[in-house]
Amino acid sequence: MFIASLLILALLLFSPLQVAQSAQSALLMCLHSVAPSLFPFLAASKIVILSRDLRKSPKLFRPIAKFFNISPMGVWAFFLGLLCGYPIGAKTVCDLYLEQQLSKKEATLLLCFCNNAGPAFIIATVGGMFFNRASLGVFLYGCHVLAAVGMGFALRSFQPPTVLPPSLKETNEDLPTVVTAAISDAALTMLNITGVIVFFAAFFEGLRSLNLDFLFHSHPGAEGLFMGLFEFTSGIRLVSQSALSLRHQLSLTSFLLSFSGLSVFFQVMTFSAKLGLKITPCMICKVLTGFLAMILCFLLFPLFYS
Repeated sequence: MFIASLLILALLLFSPLQVAQSAQSALLMCLHSVAPSLFPFLAASKIVILSRDLRKSPKLFRPIAKFFNISPMGVWAFFLGLLCGYPIGAKTVCDLYLEQQLSKKEATLLLCFCNNAGPAFIIATVGGMFFNRASLGVFLYGCHVLAAVGMGFALRSFQPPTVLPPSLKETNEDLPTVVTAAISDAALTMLNITGVIVFFAAFFEGLRSLNLDFLFHSHPGAEGLFMGLFEFTSGIRLVSQSALSLRHQLSLTSFLLSFSGLSVFFQVMTFSAKLGLKITPCMICKVLTGFLAMILCFLLFPLFYS
């Protein structure tokens, strides 16, 4: 660990001016883009958790909970993760566990498939901006959802039916108190996420300063894949600009979207580490989900595009 820390420090010092400029750009991006789009969902999801007992979930959740063999509270985390994007799913799981609405085993399991990219990012940013066709974003989001559902179903045998004890605490606080607590929690979470994004932007710039182009020159898409393992948005942008065919570009993009990258894993760790939830099973499952999404994208592509 000490050697790795020294290597990271040396990497950042290799081109300090470019690293500082990249960190500044990432900070401005968080201020103008990430925070406005993510902060309201962080606060809203926390309000949902604090303002009611989620065991009184809609009846619609029951067959879904049975499909995944999880509790109805876990269905909340799954839906919020798919609708709001990274890292809302993981944050919701950790909040539910903190509020004693989930067992530790179920929370660990849910982290493996409930933290996903949102439709706004995939359709508007990836499809509309990177590939210049929003319809491709819709297709990618469909593959993304199918892969998450497939992983959740594959894990159902590892989770026994959850029977929550009646002693779990319930929230009887008034709405202003709940809203204030949710906003404070969302602000702290946003600060942690911003720190992770800025650090990885600086780290990413440090890697680029090493001039590793010769490693990727004869392998179209390799640079995007390599960088995407650290920060998936930058990796996907490079993949979309590569010389690969559209089918292979989308398949590789599908992998990166579902894998999410080390940047997102570090964001998850800011929530899970202090609760004692293990991140290793999540990382393994996200790799597998990435491959599943890539295979689905590659196989389904000819059905929608020729």
